[in-house]
Amino acid sequence: MDLRIGYRLLYGHLQDLDHGSIVEMCSLSRAWMARDDRFRLFSAYTVPQTFDVGPPRRDPKPRRLRNLFAAHPSCSRAMAKGGLRVLIKDLVDQPVDDTTINADQITRFEALAEEWWKPEGKFRVMHRFNDARRNFIEACIAKHFKRDLTGNRALSGIKILDVGCGGGLMSEPLALLGADVVGVDATSRNIEIAKRHSHQTALYIDYRHGTADTALTAGELFDVVLNLEVIEHVDDPRKLIKDCTGRLKQGGIIIVATLNRTLRSLVLAIIGAEYVLRWLPVGTHDWRRFMKPGEIETMLVDEGLNMNDTVGVALNPLSRNWKITPDLSVNYMLVAERGLQPDTLCNCNL
Repeated sequence: MDLRIGYRLLYGHLQDLDHGSIVEMCSLSRAWMARDDRFRLFSAYTVPQTFDVGPPRRDPKPRRLRNLFAAHPSCSRAMAKGGLRVLIKDLVDQPVDDTTINADQITRFEALAEEWWKPEGKFRVMHRFNDARRNFIEACIAKHFKRDLTGNRALSGIKILDVGCGGGLMSEPLALLGADVVGVDATSRNIEIAKRHSHQTALYIDYRHGTADTALTAGELFDVVLNLEVIEHVDDPRKLIKDCTGRLKQGGIIIVATLNRTLRSLVLAIIGAEYVLRWLPVGTHDWRRFMKPGEIETMLVDEGLNMNDTVGVALNPLSRNWKITPDLSVNYMLVAERGLQPDTLCNCNL
């Protein structure tokens, strides 16, 4: 594998970008290979001059961008063995570390909490992205529990746990449909913002500061557990899955949404979305924390759940809206159920 493969993967996903963005990404990619000074914008990611990308420059300043990889001890060994080709292969195939919750991630989202409900703020893309996954999630819940979404308070009586609820972007629409929603988040400021907004909209949502382990009482179970864009921000994903599935009733469903650990997600979700298009604040994601669908599926099955559905979420270039897709290479969602035989599982495809 070399950088030309990166170009092919990028061009394979160009339908998700407008013309100006494509031109800028290609220009930046060429600048990267030419070791252009414009890559000083990647100031948060530094790597020693020993990175194997060609002859050294006259300027001895450390290169920007590549510390996306450099924090792992295996990276220096990979670069010594075979440069970028071996490095990328090692990173795509490496296991995820199991430690504890990451305090830096919590601090980062504390600083961004005020942006949650600003349609044109730093989470503006999340609002549009949220529409696609909300439609899928509502349809999945309605089909599983045999509810008609066109009816009044269609999800009445269904108890939902939203783990990592943020400012409540998913909790509120579900509460509007009549569901009993409990939202938990490890960032206290997020909970304050979520409570304030729910009061403004006259919705009752039980928001709590903490995790699925610490914020809930013993024996508190739910029909639906949501874990949306959370697992890539913690250091112990297996414990997170265990805590979430432990709160699921017999016959209940869990929906996990995250990003795949692929070269395409590195190019699109981090370099493209954060640095080029500025859809998200720089540093929102760490590619090393992304997880492959099979890794999460193994964790869910280990907790006694049956896998139901796995779908991707991608941007429609014509409507500029996000859509459900079979492509799992960047954003995707998994659905699993507890206590049902495989031949009785519902399929949530829209």
